Amino acid sequence: PVLGDNLGGVVFWDAGNVFARLQDVSLRFRQRDLTDFNYLVHGIGLGVRYKTPIGPLRFDVSYSPNSPRFFGFRGTFDDLIAGRGQRVNQRVNVFQFHFALGQTY
Repeated sequence: PVLGDNLGGVVFWDAGNVFARLQDVSLRFRQRDLTDFNYLVHGIGLGVRYKTPIGPLRFDVSYSPNSPRFFGFRGTFDDLIAGRGQRVNQRVNVFQFHFALGQTY
């Protein structure tokens, strides 16, 4: 508890991924290139928990130092269909916000 019995806080460090095949599972934490997604993505963050009669209200913010980078697309839908768009390097936002009501599994 941070303040009284109803307000608490958490600090966390998560790591995970969803691998397409069992042989793709890896404990690496660095992405080799923009087509490699077989590595563990990390998230470090802080959260606030508030007890309510129907379950805890949870607010979390996290930072991912190794969020996935990938080939994206710049252009319109018509450009995409016609193959005229521009390929650009993109990255999943390193900051994420999560809000939930209820207990985690």
